[in-house]
Amino acid sequence: EIEPKWFHDIHDIPLDEMFADDSLWLTKLLTHYNDNASAVGEKSRVPHPSNEFSFNAWFHFHPGGTQTNSIMHHFIQITNTSSTLS
Repeated sequence: EIEPKWFHDIHDIPLDEMFADDSLWLTKLLTHYNDNASAVGEKSRVPHPSNEFSFNAWFHFHPGGTQTNSIMHHFIQITNTSSTLS
């Protein structure tokens, strides 16, 4: 399957070695999270209630599965769901 590995820079992630949908959802998710963490002035990337969000996505691949690894249609929606701390 996969061997987990940490990347300090989003541009170093080997997206060309992953499924086609990974280059779409993973970069969008990481960019959104990073932008929101920066907006609230967080130095660490530890999840905080002030930058919680929901992620909804679907991907429709061309016939052929992993052999073609090609997406026909996709949908990605990220919605901020920030909560207030008591």
